[in-house]
Amino acid sequence: MTTNWDKIIREFLDNLERQEVQLLTWGIVDGGFSENEIVELAKDFLNTCEIDEDVWDFLDQILERKLLFELNLRGDRLFRTRMAEAVRLFARLRQLFPNNNWQTSPTLVADYRLQIRPRIYPNRYITPEAVIEQLAADKLLTSIQQKAVTAILLSRDRGEVQLADFQLRATRRMLQDLNSTKSRGMIVCAGTGTGKTLSFYLPALAHIASLLKKDEHWSKGLAIYPRNELLKDQFSETYQEARRLDAVLKAEGKRKILIGAFFGLTPKSATLDRVQYKWEAESGGFTCPYLRCPRCEGALSWRRADVEAGREQLSCLKPSCGAVIQEDEVILTRDRMAKNPPDLVFTSTEMLNRSMGDSRYGHVFGIAAAKKPQLVLLDEVHTYTGIHGAQVAYLLRRWQRIINKKVQFTGLSATLESAAEFFSQLTGLKPGSVEEISPGEDLIAEGMEYQLALRGDPVSGTSLLSTSIQTAMLLRRVLDPSEDPPSPGFYGSRIFAFTDDLDVTNRLFHNLLDAEGRDSWGRPLLRRQPLAALRSHGAANGRERLIAAQSWLLCEEIGHGLELPLSIGRTSSQDTGVTPNADVIVATSSLEVGFNDPEVGGVIQHKAPRDMASFLQRKGRAGRRRTMRPWTVVVLSDYGRDRIAYQGYDMLFNPVLEKRSLPIANRYVIRIQAVFALMDWVGQQLATTRGSVWRDFATTDFYLINRQRLEIELIKNILETQAGQRNLETYLQSALHLTKDEVEAILWEPPRSLMMAVLPTLLRRLESGWKRLPIQPDESDQDYQTRDPLPDFVPPNLFSDLLLPEVTITTPPQTRNSEPDVNSMPIVQALKTFTPGRATRRFGVQHIYATHWIAPLDLQQREQELPVEDYCAEFEEAGYFQLWQDGQVVDIRCIRPWAINPTQVPGDISITSNAQLEWRSQIIPPDLGIKLELPQGSPWCKIITEVCCFTHTQQSPVEVRRFAIASHANIRFDNGQELDTTIRFTQKQDGSSAAVGFAQSVDGLVFRFRIPPNFSINPSDANQEKIRAFRTAYFRYRVLTDERLCELTNVFQREWLYQIYISMLTDRALTAQISLPEAFEALLGENMGQEMARVLDNIFQTLNVEETLLEEGESAPE
Repeated sequence: MTTNWDKIIREFLDNLERQEVQLLTWGIVDGGFSENEIVELAKDFLNTCEIDEDVWDFLDQILERKLLFELNLRGDRLFRTRMAEAVRLFARLRQLFPNNNWQTSPTLVADYRLQIRPRIYPNRYITPEAVIEQLAADKLLTSIQQKAVTAILLSRDRGEVQLADFQLRATRRMLQDLNSTKSRGMIVCAGTGTGKTLSFYLPALAHIASLLKKDEHWSKGLAIYPRNELLKDQFSETYQEARRLDAVLKAEGKRKILIGAFFGLTPKSATLDRVQYKWEAESGGFTCPYLRCPRCEGALSWRRADVEAGREQLSCLKPSCGAVIQEDEVILTRDRMAKNPPDLVFTSTEMLNRSMGDSRYGHVFGIAAAKKPQLVLLDEVHTYTGIHGAQVAYLLRRWQRIINKKVQFTGLSATLESAAEFFSQLTGLKPGSVEEISPGEDLIAEGMEYQLALRGDPVSGTSLLSTSIQTAMLLRRVLDPSEDPPSPGFYGSRIFAFTDDLDVTNRLFHNLLDAEGRDSWGRPLLRRQPLAALRSHGAANGRERLIAAQSWLLCEEIGHGLELPLSIGRTSSQDTGVTPNADVIVATSSLEVGFNDPEVGGVIQHKAPRDMASFLQRKGRAGRRRTMRPWTVVVLSDYGRDRIAYQGYDMLFNPVLEKRSLPIANRYVIRIQAVFALMDWVGQQLATTRGSVWRDFATTDFYLINRQRLEIELIKNILETQAGQRNLETYLQSALHLTKDEVEAILWEPPRSLMMAVLPTLLRRLESGWKRLPIQPDESDQDYQTRDPLPDFVPPNLFSDLLLPEVTITTPPQTRNSEPDVNSMPIVQALKTFTPGRATRRFGVQHIYATHWIAPLDLQQREQELPVEDYCAEFEEAGYFQLWQDGQVVDIRCIRPWAINPTQVPGDISITSNAQLEWRSQIIPPDLGIKLELPQGSPWCKIITEVCCFTHTQQSPVEVRRFAIASHANIRFDNGQELDTTIRFTQKQDGSSAAVGFAQSVDGLVFRFRIPPNFSINPSDANQEKIRAFRTAYFRYRVLTDERLCELTNVFQREWLYQIYISMLTDRALTAQISLPEAFEALLGENMGQEMARVLDNIFQTLNVEETLLEEGESAPE
């Protein structure tokens, strides 16, 4: 019997790592196994496994695979696993630059938390024969379906596929649902890599195969995705699954299963101008952005000759491969889909929403089609949360209302509490019609996963981004090289680095390129080596640096040349697609769902994740192969949410998706969806007229005039006749699952009512061609217009907020001969991003020098002014707002920005320059409000005297004014100097104070409190516990607001000064067993700076390199 050495080595490696982690979790990173220990452990393991093998032959196999390393630090042989040595290197990261002393370089990591655990998977033990037997016993398979299931399970390169119990249960449930007379659904909940997708496609493709007819084309199923990257990945996977049925279908006299992707990157028609508008051109044609070669995983091209011939065929770009995707397998254009809809349509929620009132393509989604889709797949269901989830829930209700046929819904999700209830809420199905299917207790453990949280050093003077940069440089190099990996299957060869902010994404991307010795376009720079080369063991003081973890000998022994730069890619909303063969991909949420790259072996999360469902998806991008040992590294600061996340690291390592509920009763969502439903209704009335309601309601054009005239008549009929109103009211009730009273409120009650606001505004724009009457002589007569319909009443996409309207940001051209870049941002985000004095790379996509800001007028003055007319390129008067200033209420002019034109940050200004706005708020109720009764007997009645509500439904909303009167900036210069300046907004005409901001009408609650009689604080107060509680808070307030300290330090430095001083005082009092006043007197006569440094060393366990070397018996380097 052949010994499975991979499996044996994995088990032994598991044992070693479990022992190492006992010390690593306590922060002891310099441990290891002696030669005697490692030999005894190996001997005992081989005996237990009853394997007759020489111990050193066995250990040599592990050493050759670079899973175990031999180090000679003190003259003794010491053995560490790759994991343990990697943790040591992470914990001792320093910011090294050329010509800087490695011993005194700033430390980047103050502390870490580590968890390793086995990877758990459902046991797959059910053979294809057993699957067929069980399904046939339930009489769920026709003859062709049985052949299709068999083909899918048996036609594999690695032999037959066995199913887990949950996959069989999901297959059975779908087939039962399809035989039902009512719409039903199931949600499959399981972890990443467990086979959720197969549990849908196995029964779905078998069912579609049974419906095929040679000359008949209609959409039999929809696969709806929240992200385009997920759609692309699943499209490729489904294509391969569908091809397994080709032989069976041919034998049955049927055509092949035809699939198509209908989303933003789908060309309209097979013409050169249409294809090159959507796809990237290459020498012989155009590269398909969502399908890769099924044979070699290479890029596929739509050859120019095939495009010109109208032949929708893809060819592999690798001459040695020669694979061709035939046009009877995939549809590439929208026009061909309109003519012959694919059997399975891949689309996004956004595209489905835009197509609901489109008579040109609606039938592709089953709208106004003779035959309706029978299957709907919703992937990554747990990502549909909050307002966005509620928007999608109503979209699905609207779609079901239009097709008016029974549908089988399948949802795929990570593990959710009360998943069936959540899926029922999402789809609109009755709760009893949905079943949750998840793996049972028959689980097996395979391999190991490593989870590491790094806390950045808050006192080193470095940014957290520096820690993430060095972490990415190291993490990629502790994985296997792409070529000739020493341990195939154990570790990956690629990492993803996720952020939650485009500014940070662009900074991390360009800084990583620079750290790897590359320019902004990824080209190696002459005479520049990667910063990793500074860790080469062959450089000076290699032995000393190895002891101090500043030599990356581990990476070199794995096979990485530290002088060779990594390849860096980026995936975001500004830079779509995934760079092939990149070592590091810097990504946003665009890549977090469904992109399945088997080579990804590590994931980095910069700062605390904003959503645990999103973080779970990001973690799942690594370790797609079950035998892999993936890394998840979270880099956290010592402030805010990061601090809380680090303190609760167990929740970070073991995220739990708690019970979720969608806010489908939210009036904000309902009013938006009512407008979309109105557009659906208009589309149905004009089903015989070619066009799109989405387009009609967005702009005016000569070819839209005829349809817009019909739409004007429809709107007038609603506004002027009771019959028209009743028709719309009935439709809204049915489409949105609302009561008659709820629809009445949407039609008539503010805000944004259909009858009083939406329809009159729409009618005016259609009749006038988007013209308006100017209020001021110099105003334009053009009404507010975007590429999307009714921007006053609906957001441009389902995941955006309705915050009207957006600010136009125009940044300078980033490349020669290019035009200025024009983007839009919500007003709050725009004001925060372009606070005067703040450098941002949010729109710095092209190169490392594209950094923008609103420049202060003076780079030397600590107090200065900036006219609001210079801050905003375009604005409107928001009026005079009131604020409390110098003990009195004063009026201040406020303008609402429409356009901001940032400039390029000068070369002598550091891109780390930052600023924050000084915000003010004013809340204006229209009247006294509606008083609510307080609950009798509640202890709160002693404190709360009155509660009043102000709502739109009662026509008494609250006006909330948010405005900024100044910017507090920290301008940093490349020469190391800094300027803390306050930039106050003024009026250009007379220099008086001004503000930038906006006003909004919102619902509100007012609480009136009774102030307790003993609320004041006095040192002589009898309640000394209260005094102690407030004493440190008062001291902190005094430190943060001290005028002299404000001139010398920024707010972060003052916060640290407060914390260190309190720690020093407490440390002295506890050590000497004296009171705090006595400790204060004792410290006055000492060197306070040295004492603070000592306290810092104790708190952060700062490692002194020279002392460490002496402890190891080495002499300190010169």
